[in-house]
Amino acid sequence: GPAPSDLSVFCWPLLGGALVAAAVAGVWGKPSAFTFTAAQTGVLLFLGVVASGLGFLLWNRAAPRVTPGTLAAANNLKTPLGIIVSLLVFGEIGAFHAEPAAIARLLTGLALIVGALHLASRQTPAGETLARR
Repeated sequence: GPAPSDLSVFCWPLLGGALVAAAVAGVWGKPSAFTFTAAQTGVLLFLGVVASGLGFLLWNRAAPRVTPGTLAAANNLKTPLGIIVSLLVFGEIGAFHAEPAAIARLLTGLALIVGALHLASRQTPAGETLARR
């Protein structure tokens, strides 16, 4: 059959999860636990809508347009990029002063993944492979 629309793939599970979470919070939650500042609400909305929702939508839109190797290597970039963001954005660089080899391992891993991305870029995209069958 036809491929499901983005609405059914992303919006319905999001709505279902929100309804289940609201029901559970309504039955077992304490109202005092649900008081959020404007900043906390903004962060939750950003993480839920932009980082997760938009991120997964764009990832799934791009997945058939790249090679399987590129997709796998890009998926593995999450860990070193998360550490780099933690170091640079959240100022956690101090944690790495105790172990200088940690930065070397981080950069080595990042270099290996970038090398894998380069090698994978020479493959045929998955969508093109499927279209030929």
